[in-house]
Amino acid sequence: MTQNTHYPYINSKEKNMTTAKDLTDQLINRAKNLKEFVVEREFDDIPFNGVVKFDIQHTVGKKARIFVPALTQLEAEQMVDEWFEEMDE
Repeated sequence: MTQNTHYPYINSKEKNMTTAKDLTDQLINRAKNLKEFVVEREFDDIPFNGVVKFDIQHTVGKKARIFVPALTQLEAEQMVDEWFEEMDE
């Protein structure tokens, strides 16, 4: 049997394709497992030149507390960093 190099999943026992059911299951699993994480950032003013994606608690002179739904603290911090990068554009 010749190995199919264009579609390797055809010859493998475990397919690399993702079905609509798999995508739906992943989405539901993610939604069920989201938690709220607090990300703290220092800044003078919250940039409001775009969509505010998260709940924010900010007192002048203190770190802002940004409440982010995510699976992990690291993911929450990355989401906040990406949001602030979008605001700078």
